[in-house]
Amino acid sequence: MRYPKVLCVVLQRFVYDDWVPKKLEIELQVPNKEGEFLDLESRYTSKTKCELAAGEEGFPVGAAVEEEVEPELDANLLNMVLQMGIPENPAKHALYNTGNNDADAAVTWYFENMANEAINQPLKIK
Repeated sequence: MRYPKVLCVVLQRFVYDDWVPKKLEIELQVPNKEGEFLDLESRYTSKTKCELAAGEEGFPVGAAVEEEVEPELDANLLNMVLQMGIPENPAKHALYNTGNNDADAAVTWYFENMANEAINQPLKIK
């Protein structure tokens, strides 16, 4: 079993009581001795070798994984497009698809492509 480099744990410290958020004042209890790491391997991993089911593919071992990232967009142009009433994700798609150099072209692109549901998703490129 291989673990990710970073384990992200979200601790909910707020509750809603009749639609009013209230912060919980409780301490986090970590079940380990001082100076030792929290051992997740012995308790949360399988002791047997896991076989892939039919049709499943394992993660590539040692292969570089292409990561999708959000492209750098001109913040001033993005702000101008947002001020024209275009939602954030479609504005980013419009700027990216028009070369990131003209707010008017981006707005025009948005109106030509606003029926495409894909522009409402976050913009990620490889």
